[in-house]
Amino acid sequence: MKKIIVPVVLLLTALVSFGQTDSLLKWQVTAIRTTDSSYQINATTVVPEAWHLYGANPTIDGLESVQLKYDYENVQNALPLSFSKQPQQETDAIFENKKVNIYTGNISITQDVKISGLIPAQLKGTITGYLGK
Repeated sequence: MKKIIVPVVLLLTALVSFGQTDSLLKWQVTAIRTTDSSYQINATTVVPEAWHLYGANPTIDGLESVQLKYDYENVQNALPLSFSKQPQQETDAIFENKKVNIYTGNISITQDVKISGLIPAQLKGTITGYLGK
């Protein structure tokens, strides 16, 4: 299992593309303003062939789903993260042959955020996820 952390910079008024050269995932990120203090963040990537991205697996300690975190205290996730498709289930030997939720191929995630107080010109943060092969 490989943990991937990808820094992300979002211009709140424009489309932004970002990828990290040492990462297996190259994220395309956009932010859409939905109200004066709310935004919808959309991130799309392609999981390389023979790899999978772990989704939500609440029964497995330490295996978290994809997460978006921000460099600002006044930015909070308003709703749970949503995925563009349903996860596949696979029995994973790494986790004592438990069934895990995974994603392969093209995947998009959506996160609604609420910003209280001053709205920054750029929203900086990271996308964290776990990959397996």
